[in-house]
Amino acid sequence: ALKINMPGFFWNPAMLAADYAQLGRMEKAQAEVKKLLGLYPDFGANARVEMRKWWWNFQEGSESYLEGLRKAGLEIPDTPEDDGFRKEPARGG
Repeated sequence: ALKINMPGFFWNPAMLAADYAQLGRMEKAQAEVKKLLGLYPDFGANARVEMRKWWWNFQEGSESYLEGLRKAGLEIPDTPEDDGFRKEPARGG
């Protein structure tokens, strides 16, 4: 994740925040959460949806990833039923 050079891509700070938090490097983890929220302000509410969208087979280990983001200070609903995308119907076009 440290070698990703994609400014503006929200996954880079998301991955770093989770990794740093799981390693106990909380200052770095919190700094990455701040970057993440600057790019994607409601990522916490949509974290599970984004994981499924990008990593369709990422069931195993996903709670560990969410745990890392929570340790870093990101607020994420406890259950998938509380995800932000589930509260409103999709806007059609």
